[in-house]
Amino acid sequence: MIRRGMLWLLLLGVLCLLPACGGKEGLCGRVFVFGKADAILITNGEHAVLMDTGTAEAEETVLAALDRCGITKLDALIITHFDQDHIGSAPAVLQHVDVERIYQPEYEKESKPFDCYQTALEAYSGELCSVTRKESVLIGAMTFVLRPPKETGGVRSSNDSSLVTELYYGKTSFLLPGDAAEQRLQELLADEIGTFDVLKVPHHGIGEKSSGAFIAMVSPAYAVLTVPDETYADPEVMEALYAVGARVQCTCTGTVLYRSDGMNIHVSTEIQT
Repeated sequence: MIRRGMLWLLLLGVLCLLPACGGKEGLCGRVFVFGKADAILITNGEHAVLMDTGTAEAEETVLAALDRCGITKLDALIITHFDQDHIGSAPAVLQHVDVERIYQPEYEKESKPFDCYQTALEAYSGELCSVTRKESVLIGAMTFVLRPPKETGGVRSSNDSSLVTELYYGKTSFLLPGDAAEQRLQELLADEIGTFDVLKVPHHGIGEKSSGAFIAMVSPAYAVLTVPDETYADPEVMEALYAVGARVQCTCTGTVLYRSDGMNIHVSTEIQT
């Protein structure tokens, strides 16, 4: 048993040293550990996409994580919404990494992090795409389906302005809904978006009236919470996840790593020391 355990640890260590989190084939998704903040790196061979960037205070950690994965260029940076725990390190990323394209929702926010992000965009020479209608983006062998909030004409919160992303690789699927709150959850339920293999739990596990129905519809085999500790998520959210049989990971103990070969998904956690 000891030898087998040591072999597994060695294999995991080797896998983590591979460039861009993987070899020529397969999809790798890293949900980084930054407390109550989102930063998710998705790679397929030489292609790389970063979804959100964590807080400004974590910029050195974000850049170091990208460097460890061998990332010098991003095919795309997807900004789900403009809260500080999602765009805080975006200026640093844009300064140090070659970003080909940015996808973001179309709204503005009065805040210092948003102002810093807008200043960084003034020096950005890539393509800036404000997503106003559902669109599909092919990057490598990965398909990203971007779902902007519906145009209701009313006032909505920043969380409910989240750009929701569906990610498909082979027969495997991931749902990345940013900080979608009640209004966005109702929209996704109305659209009957269906089931997904992996769910990034919306808004760090904070419960909404529609959380149970939303999780039941998605019915994930795996779920990940971007939280500072294991007790942060609301009990009703956890109960809904366990009710559908989801295997739940959280970033409070380490970076959560998902690997897909197009048919199967393997999950592990890189424990922080």
